[in-house]
Amino acid sequence: MNKINQRLLIRIAIAVVSILAITISVIPSTIVTNAHPNKSRSVNGWMPYWDQSKGFTSVKSNFEVFNEISPFWYDVTNIGDIKALKNSEDHNIIMYAQNRKLTITPLISNEFSSSLLSTIINDPTLMQNHIQNIVNKVTSKNYTGIDLDYENVLPADQDAFTIFVQRLANAIHQKNKVLFVTLTAKTNDEHPGQDYKAIGEAADKVRIMAYDYSWATSSPGPIAPVDWVSNVLSYTTSVINPEKIELGIPDYGYDWSGSKGKGIDYLQAQNIAALHSAKVIDDPQRGPHYTYLDKSVNHTVWFENESSIESLFDLVNKYNLNGISIWSLGGEDPAIYLAINTKFPAITKIANLNNRSYAANIIKGLEHVHLNM
Repeated sequence: MNKINQRLLIRIAIAVVSILAITISVIPSTIVTNAHPNKSRSVNGWMPYWDQSKGFTSVKSNFEVFNEISPFWYDVTNIGDIKALKNSEDHNIIMYAQNRKLTITPLISNEFSSSLLSTIINDPTLMQNHIQNIVNKVTSKNYTGIDLDYENVLPADQDAFTIFVQRLANAIHQKNKVLFVTLTAKTNDEHPGQDYKAIGEAADKVRIMAYDYSWATSSPGPIAPVDWVSNVLSYTTSVINPEKIELGIPDYGYDWSGSKGKGIDYLQAQNIAALHSAKVIDDPQRGPHYTYLDKSVNHTVWFENESSIESLFDLVNKYNLNGISIWSLGGEDPAIYLAINTKFPAITKIANLNNRSYAANIIKGLEHVHLNM
């Protein structure tokens, strides 16, 4: 190929990429608006250690959407030490988050143990030891902060838990780190172990687990029906600043047979329906569901897909929340990412800025080649 043809092809390539960049730049103006269309929402994904590789793939495949990640990496011991779980402290995930300037707040759990937590927060020495261990871990690994997921707090421990959260927040903030606290969903003060108001004031952000309306040992039913989640948010925003709230978004379901349900993700729910030729009832307000017969045993499946999750995104806009936190990454309906871009236009604008920057770099590179020919 002679130099004239090479230059012509380069000019055409530059023109095409330029048109693409211009096209990208006008897309946001055509997106449907919501209650708070210009609000930039945070998008976090929880990554459980037992499915970490799949969760990390979801983040990398949709990098323009996420600005936070919370890998489930730690448990607490009965003396306030921190136990690293399988696959924890993955160097690739830490470097990926830090290089992309993602907020990384690994999750620490009490394994749902009321007694374990009670032992720590009611003993001043153990509490201080635990606080110092958390601070040391966050600073030594250079995390943005920590996500505290301590559940089943006893009603009698409400004040002690509040004091623990307040002291942890103070210690974390002294190191210029952040404290996120994940809370059990409620529509009133039915779970008195967690003082929403006090915790909301101390923490930098709270994540509300607005799911498991029906659970593994309950009767079959919806995971996060919209009317219930709306009631949860009505109460939550009455005591916590909406600017601090992330709505926990489920992307899973249960397959019930007899009196017990087995946890499944979206992809598994779809595969089971296809295998048994089950008719899926799509219900955006309560979640898709179906029944099937396997070896003479009746099964009932409820799960979440793009249409039901999109209804939850509408509540995020209605209550003008800080954002969302997805439990959990790895088996979700891929279409939820399109819904995020549709319902939270500011997220799309950020993505388009990134794309325009990428296009500009391509143009610059092509022009450099052209000038040096």
